[in-house]
Formats: sequence, C-alpha cells, structure tokens
Amino acid sequence: MTTLSLDFETYCDLDIGDVGLDNYVRHPSFEVLLCAWAVDDQSVHLWSPAEGEPMPEPLRILLFDSSVLLRAFNAPFEQETLRHGLRIDTVDTRWRCTMVEAYAASFTGGLEEVGAQIGLPQDKRKIAEGRRLIHRFCKPAPRNHKARRYTHETHPEEWARFREYCRQDVVAEREIARRLAVIQPMEPRA
Repeated sequence: MTTLSLDFETYCDLDIGDVGLDNYVRHPSFEVLLCAWAVDDQSVHLWSPAEGEPMPEPLRILLFDSSVLLRAFNAPFEQETLRHGLRIDTVDTRWRCTMVEAYAASFTGGLEEVGAQIGLPQDKRKIAEGRRLIHRFCKPAPRNHKARRYTHETHPEEWARFREYCRQDVVAEREIARRLAVIQPMEPRA
C-alpha cells in the first residue's frame, strides 16, 4: 500500500499552545506556508504555498486517492491543516501517526526527542535550528519590531533554511516509522 508522508508549516496570529488545535486552524490568520511530502521511500518534495506555488498535481492526486495511507508525526495537526487550510477532508482511517506509534513503544517527546531516543544519525534527525525558525516564520513578530511578521520576502536566507527544516522533518519521521516497524508489541501477560 502506498504511503504519503506529510509535514506542514503554518502561520497563525494565535499560539497553538494557548488556544488548541481547533481554534488555531479555524482562525482567519491561519495559513499553510510549506508542505513537505514524500511517497513511500522516494525523495522528499517541497511545496510552498506561501511563495504562491500551486499544489503539485501528484500531491493532489495522492491526497484524494482513498487507497493511499497518510502518515505524519502528530497526524491530527496535518489532518486539520488539510481540512481547514486547504479544504481537503480526509477520513481518519487513512492516517497513521508516528508520534502515537512512538509513544506506544515507550518513546517520549516531540520529533527531535524521539529521533535522539531511537538513535537516528544526525543526517536523519530533525534540524536543531527548527525551533528558532518556527518562531521566526510561524508566529507574529514581537510587538516592538517593525514588521508584523517575517516571510520569504523579508528574510530569504532564513526562509531557505526553513524550507530545508520542513523537508528534513519528513526524513526524520519516515526513519522513525521505519525503525518502529521492527519493534514488536509486547505480549500481554496472563
């Protein structure tokens, strides 16, 4: 069965930690900035709606193909981003959440922490600079700054790293999923 791995980077005036996922994705300022995607073990592609790029047709076809599994780390975020940011509704049964699978195998934390715990080599891990880039592009600028927000136009060099950060998240998530697939669930004790 074909698996489409996804990672979205988004912008919203609200902080998701303060308001929760539903309020975040429904807010008028919510927008999809980047989408990294890959089919099975193929190379990772990047789509940048923030730069005015139309959705790649192969991605659109995969999203609407009900036989394709959808995979993400913290899949509810990607599912709700599709639903509210791109107006693409997907059924729950198509989704596989690598974060849930990692937690079920007793790993803890986010993608960066799970990657370290499971022993991913550095080239397969989440990019360490990611948190700073998220604060730069996914949230409003601090009130004392001239710009209301930072974009690919205002900070092109950092944006290039942000694009790579998004792409690398799919690399890390797929490698974690591969490693988790070999971990067998424990037999229940009688």
